[in-house]
Amino acid sequence: MLIGGIWTLFSLRKSLLNGVKSGFAAARKSSGPALDHTERDLPMKWMLIALVAFVLPLLGLYQAIVGQWLVSIPMTLIMIVAGFLFVSVSAYLAG
Repeated sequence: MLIGGIWTLFSLRKSLLNGVKSGFAAARKSSGPALDHTERDLPMKWMLIALVAFVLPLLGLYQAIVGQWLVSIPMTLIMIVAGFLFVSVSAYLAG
């Protein structure tokens, strides 16, 4: 299962990078063609705010368990990256 997930990420690398780039490009662009509200994505600014809002309690939890900032911060960063990779594979598999 691990090899399958890694292979899926490897095969999706261009799509993932294009999606992230287009998200940041859309965040920089102030306006565009009028889309139906069901076709619009959440603004990247709100996604980054949500990321920080959910990461801070995770950092606090790791700090409470471990008690060392030099361990808690890397653990939090690893969890962010791992979560992104897991969600990418599961979204691809779900269609």
